[in-house]
Amino acid sequence: MAPLVPITGLGNPPNLTQVACPTAGNCMATGTGQILSGVVPSLGPVLGIVVSAVFNPVGPGAIVWTPTLNLTLPQSFSQLVCLPTNKCFAVGTNTAGQTFIYSGSTGVGGTLLLSLDYSVLGTTSSISQLTCPSSLVCVAVGSSTTGSGPGPVILSGAIGPSDTWSPATSIPSGVTSAWAVACPNATTCAIAGSNTSSVNPAAAILSGNPTTTTWSNATIPAADTGTLYLTGISCVPTINTSTCSAVGASPSGATIMTSIGGPAGPWSDHTADPGLTLTGSPTSSIPIELANGGAPGLLKTASPQGFWNAVIGTTSPIIPITIIPNTTVIQTIFPFASGYGVSAGDCVVEATAPLGSALAATVPGTTAATPTTVPLAVLPIQVNSSTGAPESGDAVTLTSSSTGCLGDKYTLQPTGPDGLSRTEVPFGKYLLSVTLPGGTTSPTYPTVTVSAGSVTVGTTVYPLPQTPTVVGP
Repeated sequence: MAPLVPITGLGNPPNLTQVACPTAGNCMATGTGQILSGVVPSLGPVLGIVVSAVFNPVGPGAIVWTPTLNLTLPQSFSQLVCLPTNKCFAVGTNTAGQTFIYSGSTGVGGTLLLSLDYSVLGTTSSISQLTCPSSLVCVAVGSSTTGSGPGPVILSGAIGPSDTWSPATSIPSGVTSAWAVACPNATTCAIAGSNTSSVNPAAAILSGNPTTTTWSNATIPAADTGTLYLTGISCVPTINTSTCSAVGASPSGATIMTSIGGPAGPWSDHTADPGLTLTGSPTSSIPIELANGGAPGLLKTASPQGFWNAVIGTTSPIIPITIIPNTTVIQTIFPFASGYGVSAGDCVVEATAPLGSALAATVPGTTAATPTTVPLAVLPIQVNSSTGAPESGDAVTLTSSSTGCLGDKYTLQPTGPDGLSRTEVPFGKYLLSVTLPGGTTSPTYPTVTVSAGSVTVGTTVYPLPQTPTVVGP
């Protein structure tokens, strides 16, 4: 590998997070840093930067890096995409929460010129993904929080000497977000998003031709209608009909869908394919509760749908079981003819609206043991340091703050190399704690509310699969 020469025009060593090399000898990178400016060079603020590199034939195989963005800089960059033509796109966000698309070319002295549609991007809160199926067509998807409520942003880019980004002219009613996009060719794309046409948020798949800016709903398989969101979607590149796959999560586990007819479908469920075992990092020691209005002697509350624990032990005056708090295993119980529900957590609020109807129904009157999957809330957390770098190996703990939940504590998945912890917990309100591997514990965070389809930190709502970000200790 050729040695790297220090980046000229920059002050302190920058923090570069993404790099792309569209052709041999030409690369571009994005990150954060300080640019020297003025007759007497002085350091500017720490903001988003873009640098380009080209093989230097004069030196001994050296690569020269130079800052190339001298316009009003964004606070940070979230994505970098480069075409075989050496043209690159960088998605950036400013301090006001607005998102912009910059475009430019790689190479020493290359200028990264601003190319954006102010009428669309000026009101966009985020762009989650940008992809280019050809050198002439690109698609960017994201979400906006302006107007009457959240909504999807789908932009079609006509790429040339002067790029033009056009908003979608037709999006199906009820679609509230667009998170991921995959294009098998320049005339067909699949978009993973969500809608609120039902009581709880549900996953949506859109298909369309980016050059016409019109999008249609693809049909979700019946087995996957409970999917809360899709985290990714991918299609095999081809000029003909493509095979596409989408993955996501429901309150009861992972979801896998596939279409052999391209983005428009039909889509089929593959979550339970023979031989497929999906495992993750489940949260341990989650209480299991039963609910039945016909057993008043066992109710923990005055609600008609009271909750109780049922395990072997001291005899109850009504049925021969004990009531022991925080059990994680339910033994055989009397098959109430009126039926009963099973839920996770210690209080009614964790199993009812508005946080999410989390009761799993059972079959009334059955005498055979029936496996039941209890719905849980999906909780992603991103832990970064004060400088914005992901923190790996942090211990993450939730303590329930919902009334009647007895301060239950849940130990979540430790943060990975990307700073992410993803797991499932009972619906409800919690206090969040983050501890470094060395034992340093975080300060108090705002209350975390986990509900169906979203996570709220303080007053900020993060629709899934958007990940809340907190600063570690």
